[in-house]
Amino acid sequence: MKKFGSKSGFTLVELIVVIAILGILAGIAVPAYSGYIKKAQEAKIYSELSIIQTAAQSVAVENGEVVTKIEVANTGAITVTTDGTGIDEGDIATYATNVSDAGVINNWSQVISGTDYTTATWNAGTDSSDAAWTLG
Repeated sequence: MKKFGSKSGFTLVELIVVIAILGILAGIAVPAYSGYIKKAQEAKIYSELSIIQTAAQSVAVENGEVVTKIEVANTGAITVTTDGTGIDEGDIATYATNVSDAGVINNWSQVISGTDYTTATWNAGTDSSDAAWTLG
């Protein structure tokens, strides 16, 4: 003969408590995960922007100029300001054909497309320690 209260299993209250705990944990984990994704995305952007910066500075040195500002737009446009006549995209693209990073350099829009950013700007600053990229 079976006793009335001896059934094994979980009660409805226990299941609701477990679901509530899982919901709280998910509520904490999702924003943290999103933050990690954004940081990884920014690291990739900065890495690819440094390739563009190196190419622009190399072309400037060949022309006897110094790069003071680089602007990369998600539309694919790039503007390089120097202390002289400046550099156009064609000069950098020509330089890119001689280096292994030509894919990144020839696809400006790929650098920051699919992100929340519309532009990336590099300013030389007053000395080399001030130089930095800013995403906007």
